[in-house]
Amino acid sequence: MFDLYYEKIFKTFFFLVLNDSLAGRMSLEVLSEFKNLEDPDIEIKILKSMAQKLTQVQKRNQQIQFTSGQIQFPKGFDLTSWREFYKNCPEKLLHPLCLCLVGHFNKDLVSQIYNLSPGALDRRLGKALHLLGTQRLLEFAL
Repeated sequence: MFDLYYEKIFKTFFFLVLNDSLAGRMSLEVLSEFKNLEDPDIEIKILKSMAQKLTQVQKRNQQIQFTSGQIQFPKGFDLTSWREFYKNCPEKLLHPLCLCLVGHFNKDLVSQIYNLSPGALDRRLGKALHLLGTQRLLEFAL
């Protein structure tokens, strides 16, 4: 169970902080708070802890940093579009997008964490995906 949750949490944090060693450290901090990963309510508890950690992290216009070697991308994979999207996307759209689509956390639980109705969460995800798509179109146009 540790490996399953570590991977979900790590990927989510990586795309939210763009630094693999910081993402790894944050992931371990979240998981260290819980003794029993078999608890039926563990995912909501993990999401609450992640949301709390994210409020402490300042979004920066930073370079993507790979220092720990914990994340591997396919050959030719480029994060330039994501970095530009990351800089321009409001956190209220970015956090749910990463939790739902990168970390594959349950959308109903994510909507609970952010006090949103499922429809409001879907609208935020749609807006975030629209912004990401617009970013990609701009790159192709140039």
